[in-house]
Amino acid sequence: LGKDSEQVAKYRANELLHARWAMLAAAGIIIPEGLQANGADIRGGTWFETGAEMLNGGTLNYFAVPWTIVSNPLPLFLVT
Repeated sequence: LGKDSEQVAKYRANELLHARWAMLAAAGIIIPEGLQANGADIRGGTWFETGAEMLNGGTLNYFAVPWTIVSNPLPLFLVT
């Protein structure tokens, strides 16, 4: 596994990429829950309720800004 330095470099680059996505996901879970716990009115503030909001016909309000309401968040994938 670690004999070829070129392969180790590829593994390292892939792990860094995965770690960055994990940190982004953690922030996406912790920040809305913290805001909701401190009184902010966030629909689907806990990570496991977000999908239920979409299935119940609701929309997601990103960053608590009304003009960022998106009924299908898939186009936001291009931003990341």
